Amino acid sequence: MALFQATGDDLWRRRAAEVASAMLSRFGRPDGGLADTLLEAELFAPPLETGDGPYPSGPSAAHRLLRRLAAAGEGGFGDAADSYLRTLFPRLSRAPIAWPVLLADLPERIAAPSVPGDSAGVVKVGAHWQGKLLRVDLAIAPDWHLNANPASQRHLIPTSLGFEGAEPKALRYPASVPFRAEFVPEVIQVYEGQVVLEAEFAAERPSAAWLEIQACSDKVCLPPAKVPVPLR
Repeated sequence: MALFQATGDDLWRRRAAEVASAMLSRFGRPDGGLADTLLEAELFAPPLETGDGPYPSGPSAAHRLLRRLAAAGEGGFGDAADSYLRTLFPRLSRAPIAWPVLLADLPERIAAPSVPGDSAGVVKVGAHWQGKLLRVDLAIAPDWHLNANPASQRHLIPTSLGFEGAEPKALRYPASVPFRAEFVPEVIQVYEGQVVLEAEFAAERPSAAWLEIQACSDKVCLPPAKVPVPLR
């Protein structure tokens, strides 16, 4: 997830999700905990980690991975993180000072449910016709932005309109603004706040329209979404 946050490349988020899924499948316990070894059933008294050292302990690193995947919109990992955290509470309550990494991630746990599941959750889309001109109005939630069209980098997903039944003779995207995120070293061009996209048609109107987007904050990118555009 650190590579995903540093580069914005969705490949790293998917790979992190694969690692987490394998971890839950191979080491998961019925009570929601995670075994320290695949041979736990053969041990008379399985060892338990008692806290973080110079590096995060296994439990803290596993909890952080699950929590960050949940915050990035990966479904199911939030519940897994909650279940795992419940099994860690006895050790955490006995010696909280021994678990600095786990404690540091608790604010992320509280904030995670407020993160939308995908990019559609931070954009309101409206549309209206002016003759043969379709104006698509976007209201982007505060602290979020959409990638401009064209996108500033190859791995970024640009905001784009698609149509069925008719193709526009002209398609105009709004002016963008510069933005610098923690996970992208260069300045990129984005849309923020309220913006308008325009599509001009020669004759027939389209039967359907949609908007392909990816929304990001200054810390995380949400999964892309394909949002229907209401045609009146």
